[in-house]
Amino acid sequence: MAGKYGQKPSTASKKATVTPETIADEATPLNHVENQILTWFQTVRFRKITFGGLDEADLWKKMSDLYDLFHQAISAERARYEGQLQSYAKSTTEKVNSLEAENESLRQQLGELYQAYLTQQEALRRMQGGE
Repeated sequence: MAGKYGQKPSTASKKATVTPETIADEATPLNHVENQILTWFQTVRFRKITFGGLDEADLWKKMSDLYDLFHQAISAERARYEGQLQSYAKSTTEKVNSLEAENESLRQQLGELYQAYLTQQEALRRMQGGE
């Protein structure tokens, strides 16, 4: 609820600031490149200039470094996923082949049982016809 004259109430929560510590607390690295990214966030320092805040060239260099780290992380994840997909495809193919072989074996057994059934039916008919 808005306070007097459109001001925010005093109980409003403050925005959480992003710091290297909060990033490290929330992140669980999956590979060594993600560890490098975490370390980068924890150690990066920007060169300041007298007027205007940060050195623009230094800032762009740091952004380029960060981009390279993220690109490496994405490549590492892609390789990991492709390895998992290949493993899954191989195990799936092996399982399908195994099930097809089992299916063929069951078809043969069913055919043999059906032939035995027909033979028994014929024998039963001969026995009943001979009585």
